Amino acid sequence: MKQNTVRSLALLSLVLTSSVVAQSTAVNIGLVFDPAGKYDHGINQAVNDGLERATQDFGVSVSSYTPVDAADAAAKLASYAGDNQLVIGVGHFNVAGVSKLAASAPRTHFAVVDDLPKGSNTMGIRFRENEGAFMAGYIAGSTSSTSVVGIVMPAGAGSTPFVSAYRAGTKLVCPNCKVLVGTLNGSGDDTASAEAVSKTLLKQGADILFVGATSGKLGVISAVRSQQCFKASALPAGVKFNQDVFAKVPKAQDYQGRCGAQSRPVFFIGWESDYLSLGDTDADAGTLNTGLTAIVKRADNAVYSLIDAVVKKRAWRPGDNGFGFQNAGLEVAINKYNEALFDKAMLGRLKTVQGLIKSGSVRLGD
Repeated sequence: MKQNTVRSLALLSLVLTSSVVAQSTAVNIGLVFDPAGKYDHGINQAVNDGLERATQDFGVSVSSYTPVDAADAAAKLASYAGDNQLVIGVGHFNVAGVSKLAASAPRTHFAVVDDLPKGSNTMGIRFRENEGAFMAGYIAGSTSSTSVVGIVMPAGAGSTPFVSAYRAGTKLVCPNCKVLVGTLNGSGDDTASAEAVSKTLLKQGADILFVGATSGKLGVISAVRSQQCFKASALPAGVKFNQDVFAKVPKAQDYQGRCGAQSRPVFFIGWESDYLSLGDTDADAGTLNTGLTAIVKRADNAVYSLIDAVVKKRAWRPGDNGFGFQNAGLEVAINKYNEALFDKAMLGRLKTVQGLIKSGSVRLGD
């Protein structure tokens, strides 16, 4: 009897092991990054993080590739379509290639992260940007010392829903705040253009700049760094220096030592990725940091959710799949670089505003 029990348990173990192996090898995934690659501290890296987590949890097989140009990306996407049930492209760079290929490979599922491809077998993993911009505006309006905040946008953006949502979030908490919009000039280096535009906004009294133009993020950060010695006495008429906000800045004496006691803090709010460490003026996270926070697109969570659905054979959802605060697609970055700037009361208000966004209780712009 005992021997039969042992044999039965061994057989059951073998069946379960075989089942796990069968499940783990059932899904093959091909991924094409954009040329920035998987260590870009941005969307590519977040997607890679989600894939690694899915590989560990589900045992899926993943092949990934960083192309050098559009033709290279298209060729790799085509090669992946024959061997993988799911093919993922990252960003606008891959949307045309995926849209074209999907029609000739109807049995393969395709997804593009942060854009929307064409085809009944394609999915766009996109992020509810107006939610993120609204939250950035609320944080800017809550924190500004000058009641003047800014947003830097790509060339030709104009008055977009993104800008409108940023303004609405600002006005929710600071009705009298002035919201300045700067747009890149569309020619030459985005970094140089973003720096020039940002310095103009800062000179007009803005002390919080939201990085709406992600391609020019380093320019915005550079401008913020260079304006840290902007004195309270240089503020526009009618704008007051808020000493209470200044007192919350980590290592506030760093300002006073370089610029005098009346210099005011200037910050950026990041968009898309958590690159707050880039805001530190001396590459030391323990000293003064010009990054207030960042509204992060959690592409890792979105990709993980997609793979979870494929592994568990849930129905394919073609078209636009939106991710926001409701489904862990957006996040306000609070970490070692900026946690000293957010007291418990502020964290509570941020939670409340996120709840209002999730429930649809606030209007996210015009």
